[in-house]
Amino acid sequence: MEAKIIYAILIFLMASLHLRLISKYAYIFIGYMFNQENKSYDKHIEKPRLLFHIIAFLFMMLAFIPFKSNHIIDLCNWIDIIKLCSSFLFFSIGTFFLIFSWSNKFKDSFIPKAMSLLEPEKPLSVKTNIGTGAIIEKCIANKHIGESSKSDLELFLTGKSVKNKIVWIDKVGKSQMTNYRSLFAFLDEVIEGGFVAPKYRRRKHYECLLNNFSVENGEYEKNIKSRYSEWYKGLAQTLNKL
Repeated sequence: MEAKIIYAILIFLMASLHLRLISKYAYIFIGYMFNQENKSYDKHIEKPRLLFHIIAFLFMMLAFIPFKSNHIIDLCNWIDIIKLCSSFLFFSIGTFFLIFSWSNKFKDSFIPKAMSLLEPEKPLSVKTNIGTGAIIEKCIANKHIGESSKSDLELFLTGKSVKNKIVWIDKVGKSQMTNYRSLFAFLDEVIEGGFVAPKYRRRKHYECLLNNFSVENGEYEKNIKSRYSEWYKGLAQTLNKL
């Protein structure tokens, strides 16, 4: 078998595997040239993905090193077999980097963990001197909490651990579904630095919600992450329109 046949196969596979990234950036470039804003580009995801493509490309280039293009591969020669296996190994590692960079696990698990290592999340804290009494009375007046949660809300606003989870009340429509947005807006008002966080930095926010709050007659733990994502997207769309 001629090495140039192996080269041709590897080049074809390498171009095919990189095509998705190339087409994505070509679309972004064309949109930029026609003054179109690309809302699908998330630098927190796309920059690491581009890095993975570069790493994958380097590994794939190593697959070409063991043989010269005019070399005749002898499958009975153990040295050629070792070289062929090393080429396959390098190309497989590069392929893994490419496939992983487009997986949900890359976005939802790898990126948050990498960011937490590079830039540890700061603990959430309630603003000082925010007028605890006035905020509690406002929540009661808006019927967002009952008297049973008043003392726990006071503990939360003073930076202490709650004895019982604060039951947040906000029903909408005939179905009486819980409106989580008022809870997120409340926390955005009282938390130092706000309560808005991109997907890769939400661990502390989810911990705050799950450890301190609950809702009436709802699957709180099951719904909270998806409801937060909807609220975050709504804020982002509003800001983009301004």
